Amino acid sequence: MKRFFKSVLRLTLAAIWTVVVLILLIVPATMVSSAGVPHADKVAHFGVFAVLGLLWMAALRRPIPQRSLFVFVGGVAFGILTEYLQASHTAGRQGELGDVLADTLGLVAGIFAYRVLHRLRRAREPVEAG
Repeated sequence: MKRFFKSVLRLTLAAIWTVVVLILLIVPATMVSSAGVPHADKVAHFGVFAVLGLLWMAALRRPIPQRSLFVFVGGVAFGILTEYLQASHTAGRQGELGDVLADTLGLVAGIFAYRVLHRLRRAREPVEAG
């Protein structure tokens, strides 16, 4: 039962983060500040998609290679969708290929981070006597 609740919690966190990312990426440009930092939007895209990839990797229960592919393909599609929505439905914003690239690199970083953390956790688990 404890494992079930952990799975539900992970899935809920990933879903909530996905909605937060969608909202952040489609709000009007007047509500977003770059604080004068060059390429701040690309860094933000990278960061939010790294977290997105990490959370979805933790939430899904499939073999790691299948999970990685699913999160990557789904995340890239989500990134393209958000750029389309920015270009077509958001005042003062435009879709950019550079943002999709930052999203993709962030996803890869998040997936990689999960895989490294997963291996480290597995290495620390006690080995059962056969």
